[in-house]
Amino acid sequence: MQRTQIYLTETERQALRILAIQTGRTQSDLVGEAIDQFVGKHMVKDRRKLL
Repeated sequence: MQRTQIYLTETERQALRILAIQTGRTQSDLVGEAIDQFVGKHMVKDRRKLL
């Protein structure tokens, strides 16, 4: 796992902090899950489409 920086608006930062408190998870865990879901949704699954 690698550390990275992201920029969030104040509203995004506060929402992420509250969600982390409510779920008992870390902010980085929530961000990682969101990225996994986004990438999974937008990845081209048919390699022929990549060509």
